[in-house]
Amino acid sequence: METVETLGISQRVSVSEGRLTGSNYLPTCSGCIAREIGACAGFSPNRAAGRHRVTAGDVVSTGQYFPARRPIVHQREVADIVPVICTGWAASAIVAPSGKRRILSILLAGEIASVNFVFESCSGRAIEAVSEVYCRKFNRREFQAALRKHPDGNTLLSKLLAKEREASDQMHLDLARRSAEARIARLILHLSARAQGRGESTAEAFAFPLRQQHIADATGLTTVHVCKILTRLRAEKCVSIANRQMRILDRRVLHEIADQ
Repeated sequence: METVETLGISQRVSVSEGRLTGSNYLPTCSGCIAREIGACAGFSPNRAAGRHRVTAGDVVSTGQYFPARRPIVHQREVADIVPVICTGWAASAIVAPSGKRRILSILLAGEIASVNFVFESCSGRAIEAVSEVYCRKFNRREFQAALRKHPDGNTLLSKLLAKEREASDQMHLDLARRSAEARIARLILHLSARAQGRGESTAEAFAFPLRQQHIADATGLTTVHVCKILTRLRAEKCVSIANRQMRILDRRVLHEIADQ
């Protein structure tokens, strides 16, 4: 049994039951906007059914487990929902008619899939589980109402919009001006900082469920190029990757590569 802190209440949940078996991804409410505006009742999934429906205040949400590499939301799906990742890692992407995709962001536990979902019934983004994911989908209109009622709702939403804008600007700069090595180094450092900020890692080691295809789709490279760069980073003892864990061995050198 593990003790999980949700909404300030310690809940005893068994990670040996259901689909969380053997996973390092425990629930986190840290930094989650749904928690901050009082739209979420906390993490209490019905493992037997794999899906549950709860109400927090006036906001209805439905939670569901998704295995790795399973779609959570389709790109053209029309639904009045705001998806929030509760456990695991997911990817937000746009997909071309050819099937090629561009990952716009890697989503960690406690993060909203995209601010687009708050405003549009079709966000134009595909959300896919990278690792095993537990996702809670909130009724969009009720979520909007909770934001309006909360005294800091506009500020919280503005911060999320600013973060997405900054990420978009950096992605454009990556594609236009940064080397392939710099793109991958920046991705590693960025994910390390975010995971550490959410209490999911130490300063130098963190869970890293991304496959080479994910890295390629997130950096605009080919998997062959990604493989070569990761091999080089390992050989230079900048990082090590084993058992879906990333360890940063030389942060100074990695920063030098990222700033190229």
